[in-house]
Amino acid sequence: MKEIIEAFSEAAKKYLENIDKRKVFPLKADIKNMKALDVPLQTHSIDPLEVLRELDSLASPATVASTGSRYFGFVI
Repeated sequence: MKEIIEAFSEAAKKYLENIDKRKVFPLKADIKNMKALDVPLQTHSIDPLEVLRELDSLASPATVASTGSRYFGFVI
């Protein structure tokens, strides 16, 4: 459990340290790479650390930096 918490903490730190450098809109390639997450549900459990790493490597690049100084939010 400690290893998972440490990995999550490192991913969160990396995100926050680079927030001002992150894109304000994901690239098409980053969105396309997320298709690797479109798999059938497994019948067996997966190592939580593996899940965290996969989500960080595939999904994080496609997220929008919404707390950076270059994000203007949605007009409602």
